[in-house]
Amino acid sequence: MEGEKRGLEKEIKKLDDQISRLSRNIIDYEKMKKNLNLFANAFESLSPEEIKRLLRLLVKKVTFYKDRIHISLRDLTASGLSLEKIPRFGNFQIWLPE
Repeated sequence: MEGEKRGLEKEIKKLDDQISRLSRNIIDYEKMKKNLNLFANAFESLSPEEIKRLLRLLVKKVTFYKDRIHISLRDLTASGLSLEKIPRFGNFQIWLPE
C-alpha cells in the first residue's frame, strides 16, 4: 500500500511538472499577429542584400519534396542571435515562449 502511494505521488509530481512546462509554452496570438505585420512591413523595405542576410539568419534548412517545401527556422534564442541587431527589427516584442 505504501509503495503504491509513493508511486502515485511520483506520478502526480511528474504530471504537475508537465503542466507547468506546457503552461510556459503558450503563444500570445495578438503579439504574434502584431509582430508578423511589423516584420512584413520592415521586410518590404529591405534591400536585396539585407534580405539575403536576414534569410541566412532565420532559415536553418530548406527541404524540397514533390508536393511541398519544408522550411526549418533557427532558434535565435538558443544561438544567441537576435533580430534586434538588425535596425528595422530591433523593437519586436517577444511573442514566443521562453
